[in-house]
Formats: sequence, C-alpha cells, structure tokens
Amino acid sequence: MSFTKFMDLVAFDRCFFSSVANLQKEDPLEGRFPEVLEFLLNGGATRLTGVVDGWARALADNLPKVVPLIDETWEYASPFGAVEISPKFTTRELLGVQANWIDIICWHTADVESMAMWKIYGGNEPSVCLVSTIDQFCRSIRLPETSAMVIGKVEYEDLRDGFGNIHDTFTPYFLKSRHYAYEHELRAIVFNSDDEWQKDRSALGCHIPVDLSNLISQVILSPNSPDWFLDLVTKLVSAKVEVDIKRSDVGVR
Repeated sequence: MSFTKFMDLVAFDRCFFSSVANLQKEDPLEGRFPEVLEFLLNGGATRLTGVVDGWARALADNLPKVVPLIDETWEYASPFGAVEISPKFTTRELLGVQANWIDIICWHTADVESMAMWKIYGGNEPSVCLVSTIDQFCRSIRLPETSAMVIGKVEYEDLRDGFGNIHDTFTPYFLKSRHYAYEHELRAIVFNSDDEWQKDRSALGCHIPVDLSNLISQVILSPNSPDWFLDLVTKLVSAKVEVDIKRSDVGVR
C-alpha cells in the first residue's frame, strides 16, 4: 500500500474498505456477473425462445411476424434482501446500484512477494506491505453491530466467454477477469443490510476500526526504499506495536 494509506491505518487504527463502485474505475467488470450469465438471468433465453416460436408460428400460418412481449419477474437474493428482477430492473442495474453500498478490502495471498504488486499498488514512491493472517484479521477488526462481513478468495475466469463459478449471492464480488490472476487476492466485503441501498452514496468506502496488535505480524518495505524511510516506519510502528520490520528482498540475487 502507499505510505499515505499506511499512515491512515497506523495513526487512526482503522482499515479502509473501498466501495465496489470505486473499484470499478479501474475494472468496469468489478462486482458484475459474466455477460453471458447476465443475459440468461435477465430472461435472454426466454426471450429468444419466444421470438423463435413466434416466427415459427408466423411462417407456418402465413401470419404477420409478431415478436411476443415477455414480462417475467423473479426474486434475486441480494445482500440487502430479496429484490424483484424484471425487464424494467435487471440484475446489471441492481448490481450497479449496490456497488455504492458494498465495500471491499483486498489482500495478496501468494507465497512469495511480487514485484508487479509492489509497482502497481506501491507506485514509484516508498511503500509498505503489512503481513497478516485471516485469523489475525478477524480477531483485529471491530465490525459495527449493524454490519456483516464475508471473506473469501477471488476466482479468476474469462468473464466474457464463460459462466464463472456461480454459487451464491456474493459471487459477483469474488469473481474477476483472469487478467488479474497475478493478484492472488483474498477479499473481505462488508455491508449493512439496513442501508437504504436504493439511494445515492457519495462516500468511496468506509473505515472500520482494528486492533493493530492483533492485525500485523510483520511490516515489509518496498525493495528500493531508502534508509530514512525504514527509520521513519520503524519509529511510527514501534509506537503502536512490536513487530518485525524489514526491507523487501525482491530483486536481491
């Protein structure tokens, strides 16, 4: 993470969860079903069947070609409760609205460090990586009583050609394009089922309090960070918790 985000976490004992809508600025497919599945979920197959049947009857009876109107509705089990899906309000529109009210924090789970992750999420400036475990994260977070949290690993698939592994309400938030597979991502999503999710939300996410002593097991600095940065981070972290702090050895032969 950038040093700015690190400072926010350490100074205020809190983690930032970004809204899905905010993440969509980088990846427009974030928090969506694959296109083929969206088509089927929103009655695409039924409509095609109706069109084909209508044309077949028209040809058989020499009648004007009529495309039947289909107005089917069904309930989708969203994190905020059952929502009626229809041609007037599709799953894409629902997920688009909910994207403002579902917040996510992401962790890298690969066994070794990644230079790509340092460059993408740390940038060119000195940056910081926090090492933790799922158990530590769960013990450290101070989730509001009105909020719920779901944790899982992201699955990477071809969202334009395939169906994806569709198994529950939260699949759109744990499914990403295979082009992001290098992230090896574990996610925690939070939401409040009492939120008035149909309304606009200007916030880009939310801060949730954490116990740093439970959360952090090690702090790693970016590979090319200078000595003064190591001294600064050591001073800041040591004032809150006692953990191992070191510079990354990525690039060391």
